[in-house]
Amino acid sequence: MSIETLEIPKTLQISEIKSEYSKVLKFGGKSLDNNGISKVLEIITNQKNKIAIIVSARGNATDDLLQIIQEILDGKDFSVHFNQFKAIQQAESKVDLSEEFGDLHKLLDGVKLLNECSSKTLDKILSYGEIIAAKFLAHELNVFGKKPIALDAGDFFITNADFGNAQIKHEISRLKTKEIFENLPHDVIPVVTGYIAKNQQGERTTLGRNGSNYSAALLANYLNASVLENYTPVDGIFTANPHELQDARQINELSYLEAAELAQFGANILHAKTIEPLIEKSI
Repeated sequence: MSIETLEIPKTLQISEIKSEYSKVLKFGGKSLDNNGISKVLEIITNQKNKIAIIVSARGNATDDLLQIIQEILDGKDFSVHFNQFKAIQQAESKVDLSEEFGDLHKLLDGVKLLNECSSKTLDKILSYGEIIAAKFLAHELNVFGKKPIALDAGDFFITNADFGNAQIKHEISRLKTKEIFENLPHDVIPVVTGYIAKNQQGERTTLGRNGSNYSAALLANYLNASVLENYTPVDGIFTANPHELQDARQINELSYLEAAELAQFGANILHAKTIEPLIEKSI
């Protein structure tokens, strides 16, 4: 992968100094698609404080990859759909995604050869949605004159081996996050992959449905950020899905408990585990 990573020193020490990162900004897939990316760049470039960014896969990337896998398992030619996927993810950007597309194609060829897709392989394949999104956004921010760095969360978010719904190992993840971020240049904007991680054997894992929100909450917690801002095409949290119910009302204020209950009962805007890291640090 050509996504930039930093070497983690062998000796890790806990640092409790106040984080320089006042905000973590998380952008969902619809916000990052080819219609929304200009607004995302505007939001980021207008920030006055030091920020870190978490990204979901752009647009319908995850669903597209799942459909391609199903086509392969159904014995169909996946080349047309895969080329469409590449065209959408590349858009009109000059970012070089050839290595990511090449590695992804090899994984899909493996699924075709074996006629099966294990949960471990599925995590590897789906991770490319976030990897591509982070590299894409970092490139576009660089065009805007910023100094971004695309980071693979698997280099500091460490989990067990429960592929598809991995559980974070908080102590080592916190240590590695602090070590990496405290050694970044002061003027660099980190653009971090959401949803994905790695286990202690270095194998790719994912955090489950809406896991990018959980990634953002974890990062805000580990960095001692004051605020987590979650950007979606829907302006706020509503009493129901406003796309499906016209008289859905916006909820102006929620307690942590109320937000956790909404997540527990299936609100798509929140991951069920997202609230816990925020409560711990009063974020």
